[in-house]
Amino acid sequence: MDVREKQRTMASLDNSLEGSPASLDASPASLTRSLDSLLARLGCPGRHQTVLVLLLATNMLPVMFQEVAVPLYTAPVAHHCSVPGTPDTAPLFLPPSDSCSVWRDPSNHSLGTGPCPRGHTFPGEGARGVREEWALVCQREHLASLLTSCYLLGLLLGGLFTGLLADRLGRRPVMLACLYTQCLLAVSLHFVTLLPLLLVLQGLQGILVTGLQVSVQGPAQSSMQWWLKM
Repeated sequence: MDVREKQRTMASLDNSLEGSPASLDASPASLTRSLDSLLARLGCPGRHQTVLVLLLATNMLPVMFQEVAVPLYTAPVAHHCSVPGTPDTAPLFLPPSDSCSVWRDPSNHSLGTGPCPRGHTFPGEGARGVREEWALVCQREHLASLLTSCYLLGLLLGGLFTGLLADRLGRRPVMLACLYTQCLLAVSLHFVTLLPLLLVLQGLQGILVTGLQVSVQGPAQSSMQWWLKM
C-alpha cells in the first residue's frame, strides 16, 4: 500500500467517525476492533515507521536513568564521626553501634556521648555520591529524603501542566523541549555545589520526565502496536 492509499484510508476513517456520533459512545471492545481493522488496512509498517518506533523508544532512556538514579540518593552509606589520630585509635573515640556520636571524653565514658564535632568520615571505596558530598547523614538525613520529595513534586506538577501544553502546542515541540532540557539538566547536576540548587533541579527533572512520558508514550504505544501486529 502506497502513501496516497494510506492517506485515503485515514481520511475515510475520519469521515466515518465524524458521521456517526454513536461511535463516540462505543464500547472499548468495538474501539479495539476498529483499531485492529485500521492497522490491517494500513498494511505492514515500512522503514520509516520502524525508525520512528526506535527513536521514540530512545527518548525514554533519560527517563529510565532518572528513575533509577533517584532511589540511589537515599541509599544508606557507611559512615562514622571524624576523629583525631590514626584509624587505629578511632575505636577509642567512637561508641559501638553509634555512627552519629563520639565519646565526650575517651578516658571517661561516664560523661556520655555528643554529636560529631569534626564532621563525618565515609570509609567506603569508589565514587562519592550525594550523601557523601553533602554529608546527608545523622542530623541531615532528612535532606536526602527531601531530594526524593522534590522529584515527586516535579512529577505531580509535570502531570498537571505538560499534558495541557502537549494538547495546545502539539506533542512534538513538548517532547523535544523536555528531552533536550532534561539532558542539559542531567549534565549540570554533576557541577552543582549548592544543595538548595540541587533540590530545585531535581524538581525540574521531575517535571521534564513527566513531559517526556506524556508526549512520547501515546505515539510510541500506537506505533509499537502497529509494528507488532504486522
